[in-house]
Amino acid sequence: MPTPVRKTLIAVLGVALMVTAVVLGPFPGPGGIPLFLGGIAVLATEFHWANRVWHWFRTLFDRYLAWPRWARLLFWAGVVAAAWLGVWGTLAWQGVPGWFPDAAARMVRHLPFVR
Repeated sequence: MPTPVRKTLIAVLGVALMVTAVVLGPFPGPGGIPLFLGGIAVLATEFHWANRVWHWFRTLFDRYLAWPRWARLLFWAGVVAAAWLGVWGTLAWQGVPGWFPDAAARMVRHLPFVR
């Protein structure tokens, strides 16, 4: 396949994966992050800047994998705790949103400072 055509197809596919990742980002689950990284990986096959970004990410990930197991578990416990603290803080500050199902709203209102 000629180089300009190949580069264009790879650019379109990589950007499509990254845009899909941004669209899926607000939904539950890790769907957005792997798609975004997949888009960078696809772009890295043809574009130097994307290759540098991909290698930077791989270096960080390899460094993370070198941590002892207890440190990785502690890291993720901190991430989950920070996320729950953010959710609780938002609920305490703004109250339970009207779109919450009634059963969930009743349960959430048992949390301290949530109205």
